[in-house]
Amino acid sequence: MKEVIIFISGMFLMFLIYQALDQREHREEEENYSITKLSEGTEETCVTKKDLRIFQVLSPEYALADFQEKDNRGLMMDTTVLLVNQDEHPTPHYDNENVKIPKGKCAKRIGTLKYKTKMGEFKTVPAVTIK
Repeated sequence: MKEVIIFISGMFLMFLIYQALDQREHREEEENYSITKLSEGTEETCVTKKDLRIFQVLSPEYALADFQEKDNRGLMMDTTVLLVNQDEHPTPHYDNENVKIPKGKCAKRIGTLKYKTKMGEFKTVPAVTIK
């Protein structure tokens, strides 16, 4: 009987340690990015009308995406944006999803995102929503 109590106590302790580590990891993920909305009265500008490719989903409302455009030398380059889903009931995105921008709409800048990459670098990119 004593062995059973020791076993159950050990399993319970392992569960508590796992929960504490999991909470710490989620807290660190939240600290790795911050979103700043445009100030009141600032005009939302169109960033692109091209389709976006999601490469990392941060939450149901936020996903990092990129699109290709030519630079001033005519070379193709990827531009990264934070796609913000402002729908009341957002459809979750997934990695490698291609998001089509409907005709007559574009990805409008509504703010910026500062985030920490997996390599430890900080990046700042436009936060956009499709309007």
